[in-house]
Amino acid sequence: MSFFACCFAPQRQVDAGANRPPEKVKVAVPQLGVTLAFLDNFVEENGGVDAFAGWTTDDVWKKIVKAKTEKSKSSFCDVLYKEKAEGIRRADVVLTHSWRFSFLEVVSMLKTALEDKPHASVWIDVFSFSQYSVANVDYEFWLASLQKLLATADRCVFLAPLWTHPAPLPPLTSRWELYTTYFEIAHHKRLDLVISRLEKKRLIRDLVV
Repeated sequence: MSFFACCFAPQRQVDAGANRPPEKVKVAVPQLGVTLAFLDNFVEENGGVDAFAGWTTDDVWKKIVKAKTEKSKSSFCDVLYKEKAEGIRRADVVLTHSWRFSFLEVVSMLKTALEDKPHASVWIDVFSFSQYSVANVDYEFWLASLQKLLATADRCVFLAPLWTHPAPLPPLTSRWELYTTYFEIAHHKRLDLVISRLEKKRLIRDLVV
């Protein structure tokens, strides 16, 4: 075929969207939380304190929450809210903690931190946020919804890392912890740092020694 024939031959149409980047998915940070009464009932309904002995928050996700959310790929709070479960409502306290904490210790420390607010609804990521990854997330939209959650909450509770066994957990090692702490300080929001009574005793012991 000649040069001119090549130039003027009918061209195969190219899909205009073929080279476009995939459209970003708008995923908002859920605003639902759980009450302290819900946490007590959750433990009782899943075997009681003895069944949770030695369980971390990560264990709670793997052994209970995952099975109840795997089909819908939504958060545990969303599932329970649709079932009209008690103790699920808009969060007014945001919790930040490591999933390596003992779950029972988390509940205990929350009760200590919220003695002045016993009916609070707490945003706890293992319950409030979907743990299933979504491709092509619009992070600007996601961050805006996170800022809304933090701005409307009365306070943020940060559980101090474990001082001792099984290994000291360094604070502020995740982007979530860093950003939450930054936002609360930058916007003059209340940020409560909580340490368990046992860990407090160990910390004082080690400092004195």
